[in-house]
Amino acid sequence: MAEGTRRNGGRGPTIRDVATLAAVSVTTVSRYLNDQPYVSAEKAECIRAAMQRLGYRPSAVAQAFSRGTSRSVVVVASGLELYGPVRTLSGIERAATKAGYAVGILIAGNGTDARPSYRRARNPTSSRGHRHRL
Repeated sequence: MAEGTRRNGGRGPTIRDVATLAAVSVTTVSRYLNDQPYVSAEKAECIRAAMQRLGYRPSAVAQAFSRGTSRSVVVVASGLELYGPVRTLSGIERAATKAGYAVGILIAGNGTDARPSYRRARNPTSSRGHRHRL
């Protein structure tokens, strides 16, 4: 197990852990991670070594928060037992991944739940001629 992986509630090491081990500021580590030119070669090597020793991997969530962009797409889908929606979802996932986006899928109900309510909505009159309230 890499050093520092049990700190902060079991999560992996943080940028602060890297900064402490490398004897630099959090700002310097951030600059290194963002490929900014303000980090000397000596400090960059210390940061790289600290990251490797700790097993540090930058958090995509933290990076998205600091940049104000997430580079992610969430698709809300239903009817996934049908061929058409699955093929569409597969195409969305391929295109988004190719463009550098992470893809999340939220399944809204399932086909067996959605279809009966859809049929009732399209045919509000029951077989006895009574109207249903929707």
